[in-house]
Amino acid sequence: GYKADITIVRKGTPWEVSKDNIQSKCGWSPLEGKSFNWKVAHTIINGQIAYSDGNFNSSVFGEPIKFRV
Repeated sequence: GYKADITIVRKGTPWEVSKDNIQSKCGWSPLEGKSFNWKVAHTIINGQIAYSDGNFNSSVFGEPIKFRV
């Protein structure tokens, strides 16, 4: 009954984070210039595929984080 988000990564050819491949809304990353030998293959949000091998499903959204004090 609990909701979960998961990201599946795939090991592969080394690549470097640059302004050309950043996919965040802000357009920058503190990881620019860093190299990795894995890439995100799939992202699942609340049981729905939000990203799969370069294809985004823009109709899938997560929920805001609720902080408890």
